[in-house]
Amino acid sequence: MYGEEDHKAMPCRILYVHGVTAFGGAERDLISIIGELDRERFTPIVVCPDRGPLFQRLTQQSVRVLILPLPPWRKVRFLFSWIPSVYRLYRLLIQENIQLVHVNDMWWIPHGYWASRLATIPCLAHIRQELEPRRIHQYQLQSPQVLIAVSNRVQDQLVQGGVASEHIRTFYSGIALSHQDLDDPCRVIRERYDLQAEQLVIGTVAHVFPRKGYEYLIVALASVRQTLPHVRCLIVGEGDPEYTARLQALVQQHGLESVLFFVGYQADVRPYLKVMDIMVLPSILEGFGIALLEAMAMGTPVVATRVGGIPEVVDEGVTGLLVKPKDAESLAVAILSLLCDPERRRHMGQAGIQRVEAMFTSERLGGQLMALYDELCPIG
Repeated sequence: MYGEEDHKAMPCRILYVHGVTAFGGAERDLISIIGELDRERFTPIVVCPDRGPLFQRLTQQSVRVLILPLPPWRKVRFLFSWIPSVYRLYRLLIQENIQLVHVNDMWWIPHGYWASRLATIPCLAHIRQELEPRRIHQYQLQSPQVLIAVSNRVQDQLVQGGVASEHIRTFYSGIALSHQDLDDPCRVIRERYDLQAEQLVIGTVAHVFPRKGYEYLIVALASVRQTLPHVRCLIVGEGDPEYTARLQALVQQHGLESVLFFVGYQADVRPYLKVMDIMVLPSILEGFGIALLEAMAMGTPVVATRVGGIPEVVDEGVTGLLVKPKDAESLAVAILSLLCDPERRRHMGQAGIQRVEAMFTSERLGGQLMALYDELCPIG
């Protein structure tokens, strides 16, 4: 009898599978999720491919991280490395006595699902992107026991693509609220980029990938400067080198070299968002937009495109403005209207803080996920 009670008291061992270590919204969400876990009930272990920024952030939080390369799915040249990687992941599940697999992004669902199936343990997966119907079958999204959609828009796309609604849960991403004094780091940023007190600052925080639509922000900035020549712009993040080079060429074409700054990856984006008078997210595709939450939590109003889950995050006209995607002119008009109205920016900033506190905290997401883990984990 004693042995049975002791066995039931053991925490459920969860393996989180993530195939990149560059740092963006999905990675920040994973950090938040793990940070909210009740460690008496759940033991998190993370698999990622190398010792990049994600590895470093996790180990700083005393999370055990295992290195395992996860070759891309559906690329012929990786076929002969993909099969062994699934087998190594399966062996890891057995060796670590894992009871539940949580795939943190759709690209690695085939790896996590097939390894968990071999190990006869449950698998769930986060779906963070807007989806084309073909992706659902290409990445075997119908396979895990549960898919976690980050927005109602993503859930609708999954259902339209053939995934049974009873296998989908919609959990909004959340962030940990912080009341840390950011005056000193903000001052450092302003000095580093020579941002004068009278200069208005816009910017964005996201991976530098084509789906983020940065070229439209650059063209919009050139237009905004015709009215407000002293405006400055910060792009926080890194990503596709070829796309970044195209953006830098566009910056030169519009003569914005002394106006727009690519600041690269930053472990803490909050002071950058605090420096901004407006945070702009010009995405072409966006499942949710965690950076919008981070901006709103800093009291920074947002301008974003009306795509994917963004309208579920931004209360249009209250916490920010939404425009149609791929439209630099509309983006410029929205940016300019807020830059010229400091009182409206202030009201939107306060409304953004209240919206995040009410709907988008990591504590709320953690509670939803732990209840789901209890359903799926045989020991939880």
